[in-house]
Amino acid sequence: MWRGILLCLAIAAGDDAADVVDVPQQLMSAEKLRRIHQAVDKNKDGKVSVAEVVDFARHMNQVITSKEVQGILNELDKDQDGKLSWQEHLQDLHRFHDPPEDADEEMLKEFETRVAFEKEKFTAADVDKDHFLSPEEAVFLFLPETHPEVLDVVVNDIMKTKDKDADGYLSPQEMWEFSAQEGLSEEAMEDFQKLDKDGNHLLDAQEVRAWESGLFHTESEMLRLIEVADKDGDMEATAEEL
Repeated sequence: MWRGILLCLAIAAGDDAADVVDVPQQLMSAEKLRRIHQAVDKNKDGKVSVAEVVDFARHMNQVITSKEVQGILNELDKDQDGKLSWQEHLQDLHRFHDPPEDADEEMLKEFETRVAFEKEKFTAADVDKDHFLSPEEAVFLFLPETHPEVLDVVVNDIMKTKDKDADGYLSPQEMWEFSAQEGLSEEAMEDFQKLDKDGNHLLDAQEVRAWESGLFHTESEMLRLIEVADKDGDMEATAEEL
């Protein structure tokens, strides 16, 4: 996990991805780590905090994945106008998720629900409301965590789908969708307890949002990284400590 994060940071600092991936068993050089540190140190105080690393990692995730989404857009953009229309996205949904000819009523309803969900995401991603998605807006559609309104659509759908008792909260069983026979792993329960900020043993929409946004995972790993590097106990890391 840490290596993947450092890879993203190294790319941001000007390194080629292959230069990092090609030496999986070796530590990065001190020079590379200093360049990464300088890129992440937003307030230029000579130290990086968890918040600075999280912000930078999220920014770089969007930058890197934007290139991947451009490849998807090139494939879906049938009229080559540089934008994604709803009809083009819908055609792609039919191509990969169309129910079979002998589909029963439940399968047809599931597909209709999926289309409605994607339409809601598309509308939220259409920031300028021109009924098309630019390359930048397409990122929001395919990576909901990069835009708050699209993420809202995803979180609301999760709450509606998983909240079986309709109490507005998710229990561990509802969140992780496990049966009583299967039980819950220690790691999953630990994650649930960390997400449960108010300690009521249930997750509300905001707590689920932290999971779906990726913020929970990034903060957890960055905290561990800073804890390992931090020698003076101030929960920040200098270039030398890193």
